[in-house]
Amino acid sequence: MFLKGRRIYWAFVVSAFLIFGVACGDEDLEGGDHSQDTEKEQDHSSDDPAQDDEGCADDKTYNPITGECVDPQGPDDPSVQDTGSACDGVECDDGLHCDPNTAQCVECIDDGHCHEGYYCQNNECVSDEQPTECSNDDHCSDNEQCNVAIGLCEEDGETLCGPGTIVGETCTADDGVLPGANVVVEGYDCDGVSFRRETTADNDGAYEFENIPSGTHQLTISSGSFEVADDVSVQAGEVTDRKSVGHKLCFLGTEVDIAVATGTYDDIVEILTNMNIEFDVISDNYTFFSDLDQMQQYDIIFVECGTNTLGLGTAGFDTDSDEIAYNIRRYVETGRSLYASDHAQPFVQFTLPDAFHFYNGETLSGPRIGNAGNAQAEVLSDEMFLVLESHTVDINFNMDVWAVVESVGPATDPQFRADAETSAGVLEDLILMGIYDDPIGNGRAIFTSFHNNAQATDDMEDILEFMIFQL
Repeated sequence: MFLKGRRIYWAFVVSAFLIFGVACGDEDLEGGDHSQDTEKEQDHSSDDPAQDDEGCADDKTYNPITGECVDPQGPDDPSVQDTGSACDGVECDDGLHCDPNTAQCVECIDDGHCHEGYYCQNNECVSDEQPTECSNDDHCSDNEQCNVAIGLCEEDGETLCGPGTIVGETCTADDGVLPGANVVVEGYDCDGVSFRRETTADNDGAYEFENIPSGTHQLTISSGSFEVADDVSVQAGEVTDRKSVGHKLCFLGTEVDIAVATGTYDDIVEILTNMNIEFDVISDNYTFFSDLDQMQQYDIIFVECGTNTLGLGTAGFDTDSDEIAYNIRRYVETGRSLYASDHAQPFVQFTLPDAFHFYNGETLSGPRIGNAGNAQAEVLSDEMFLVLESHTVDINFNMDVWAVVESVGPATDPQFRADAETSAGVLEDLILMGIYDDPIGNGRAIFTSFHNNAQATDDMEDILEFMIFQL
């Protein structure tokens, strides 16, 4: 609008000049006829391509007085002041622009210099989807460092936001490893959003978490009734060590309250002692199992082979033995764990009748399993395969009479299976160990036909130690 007004002004000046100039000439020059000369001058001037704006550059306008293409605002225009520029004389490569504030050639000064989907940040075009201000520490000030994971400068001492890694190894109180343990890390990411990651320790007890948000989180390791937790600090781009000596998260042997009813042909006490796991010995089976409140003070109760079976399975409904059976059943139904071995089978046979089905409800005598009481049993569960790293296991039976599990109920997972020659003949696919998970209160009961007193092979010792962490 401003340029158009100036063009009208110049047109008016030219018209006036031509009209009044010619009239004065006619008066001053007697008999002089200059009309043709004037027309020639006009015709000649119209041939000049610079006589209108179209003949000038885009940023110029035609001055009919001087016949030149000039700036729209002349130096005499009071609205124009030449203040100069820091970019005067600065030449930038293609695609770069001179920043008048710094006289530096930069990628952009405002968003108009960036392609669609990008915006100008710190004189650089960055994506709308992932705005960044740095790719290394050189892009940050002296007291800052670059968090490469998110492309932001952060002050020294801040926890950099970004993913890190945790490597670790489970361990028991006696410095052993615990295959199959459940490992969980949970906390909040840099945006305050909660997260939870879970994995299972391998056969060496090792575990690993990748892409864990930086920060301080909680690491929890659990197996059966055992659980231990600790804080774990994760730094962006770094590996947090919970695997080497002094950094492992280990069970202490005090996490679980354990009671043991001792017997003649088993020695759970020895196993627990060797594993540095604390426990109490039941001094009076009758008094203990007659008091449900006392039983529920413990997370796990072990009943060894050869202990007093308290007449379970022989009494009527109105007897003390029936009350004991009820207490044991309620103990498991309230989420606690029970273990019984071999001749202690009444503690599961007559309290959890749907869990284990014994042959004719009796123990059997005979030449035991296999030659000289040794058997190679088939490993049925993934957990036991993880421990033994084999599909078979050596089991030793050196007693003349032993309890035989012929089958199990739907809530019981068999762990080992073998054929056996007994006084009743050859029985196939007998279950040598089963784990019952109660559907009511998520309690657990384990029964083994074998035990560790004077008969355990190396495999059996590994099984029995692992079994403790399944209760």
